[in-house]
Formats: sequence, structure tokens, C-alpha cells
Amino acid sequence: MAIDSKGGPPRPALATDTEREDVREVAEILARKWYLDVLTQLQQDGPYRFNELKRELGVTPKVLTDCLSELTQRGLVDRTVYSESPPHVEYGLAERGYELQRIAAEMAAWTDDPDTTPTILVVDAVVSTNIRFSEWLSEDYTVERVTDTAHLDDDHLHRADVVLYHHDPLLADESRLVDRIQDGSLDVGVIHVTAHRRSSTRTHGRAVELVEPILKDELLQATRTAVETADEA
Repeated sequence: MAIDSKGGPPRPALATDTEREDVREVAEILARKWYLDVLTQLQQDGPYRFNELKRELGVTPKVLTDCLSELTQRGLVDRTVYSESPPHVEYGLAERGYELQRIAAEMAAWTDDPDTTPTILVVDAVVSTNIRFSEWLSEDYTVERVTDTAHLDDDHLHRADVVLYHHDPLLADESRLVDRIQDGSLDVGVIHVTAHRRSSTRTHGRAVELVEPILKDELLQATRTAVETADEA
């Protein structure tokens, strides 16, 4: 967000024609053939003499001349003339060039696939069990832990792909959690851990039910099933 120069509330980025034109200029530079290659080569191993850079890139003299000329005019490349004998010229990345390379790297990172690792919400009032389940699951999943449903909010539930909840007398207001899952607004998989198999009226229709004691492999298999169930919802 950009701050209004008159001290008003924040305004959206790129709110002015000038800002949008600046972005288009950056995009144009990065899109031009050889420009990004030249900047990257200079950043990695520069400075270069003209013929050295031409050999590294495998580009024709005319193309490289035109490219270096424009990049120099834009302040992205420094052209340094050495008057020693024989005189020669070297090209290096200017400070603005380094800044543009940083922007290009951020753009490349932005285009990467987002993290699609499923998130498992472990709701268990028994801290030792909560930690044990979370450690088992954290090898393959993103894990969030809650030990008291009083601290359970909609953000927790909406971030979760699977909710693992452990039925225990210490789990305050368990009905709130179950009702929240059952109301149909959350497309989540469910793993229900209990000391004994319970009536299906209290178990969510898409839940995977596990009866204690539970082994690690059992929990991981149940989690895979719950994740698949959530994906199909």
C-alpha cells in the first residue's frame, strides 16, 4: 500500500498512471530478448569486456551492442573506459541493475507453484498426545495444534484440510467443534480419535475413526484417507 502524500489513508499500489507506466517499463525490459541474459551474466561474473561477454552469451556483435547501449542509457549497466595501453572498455552491473535483478528474482519466486502441503489441525486437550500426534504428522504435513476449543476460531478451521480431534473429557465444549464440522460449511476431512468406538450419530459422516491405542502408521494411513476425502468434497 502507498501512503497518500497529504497524510490521508493508504491508497492502493499502482494508483497513478506514472506508477503503472513504471511497471510496464520494467516488464518491457525483462521481456526483451537477451536483456535479462546480459544482466544475469554481469551479475554473476562481471565485469566483462565486450568480446568476453559476447562469447559467454553466444550472441552476435550487433545484438550485444544494441542491448548494452540501451541498458547503459537506462542506468542498468555501467560502461567503464580504461585509458591504459591498450585502452579497453568493461561493462558491469550498475546499482539499478542489481535492483532490477532482485525484482526479477522475486517475480520468478512468485510464479512458483504455491505450497500445496495439506494442513492438519490437531485438537487434543491432552498436551502429550497432541504433541505426539503433531510430531508424527509434521514429517509429511503442515500441522497446527490446539489444546482448548475455547481458542479454536474460524481461521483455524478454514486453514485446515483435515481436523484431527481427540475425544476426551478434558476437551472443553467438544460439541461446538463437532457441530462446526457437521454444519456443512467446512470441506475438511476428519479424523476422530476415541478410547472406544462410539455411536455414528456423534461422528461426522466423512470421518475416519481411530480407537486408542494408536500406532504411528495407523495415524498416517488415516490421515492420507482423510486428505483424499477432503479433496473429493
